[in-house]
Amino acid sequence: EGDWLSDLLPSVWAKMGPRAAEPLWAYIRDRRHNSEQRGNVMIGLQRLAEKHRPYRREVIEGLAQLLDDAPDEDGTGNAYIAHVLSELGAVEALPALRWAYDEDRIDLGIVTWDDVMVRMEGE
Repeated sequence: EGDWLSDLLPSVWAKMGPRAAEPLWAYIRDRRHNSEQRGNVMIGLQRLAEKHRPYRREVIEGLAQLLDDAPDEDGTGNAYIAHVLSELGAVEALPALRWAYDEDRIDLGIVTWDDVMVRMEGE
């Protein structure tokens, strides 16, 4: 709480460009890190995809794969994935998102299916 540096890091990573991506992917794949920390890194990937449009597809596909591979008990981490995919307007990830919601693998206290659809429709 009150950690202003972690709020700035996603923008810094985006400015670094795709060369910053591999350490970010390694971090979010390591589920020993807590969900909130991994969520902040996912936001960094989101910003990177927004700033470097050619990298967008790789981010969406990578996050959708993480969601497919995620353990059921990581509802918070899965919710961060759903949030970032919806923020990116990743309609191509809707099948993975629908499956995760249908299987109750996402913490609805963080992001609901309706939240995802509202963001997707805004794209």
